[in-house]
Amino acid sequence: MGTSASQHTCGYRVLDVQPNSPGLHAGLVSFFDFIMKAEEETFETEGDALVKVLSRHKNRKLALVVYNTKSQTYREVTIIPSDTWGGAGQCCV
Repeated sequence: MGTSASQHTCGYRVLDVQPNSPGLHAGLVSFFDFIMKAEEETFETEGDALVKVLSRHKNRKLALVVYNTKSQTYREVTIIPSDTWGGAGQCCV
C-alpha cells in the first residue's frame, strides 16, 4: 500500500477518537488526521465508502493510510473494526 502524497487527494477527517476505541488503539488523532485509503480503496468522493470497508473488515485487521495535517505526513496504521468495544460505531467516531 503506497503512501506518497501525490496518490491521495480526499479523505475522511477524524473528528473524535473515543476512549478505548479501535481508533484510539490504532493511534488515530482527532482533528488532524484524515483517513485517505483503506484496503485498496481511495476516497475521492463523499459517501459511505469508509463505512462499507469497515463493515467488510469487522473483527479483522484493516490497513489505513492516514494523513496528518499538523505534521504534513502520511502513515499507515492498522485498525480492527468492531461493534463490541463499548462505544458507538465500529471504529472510533
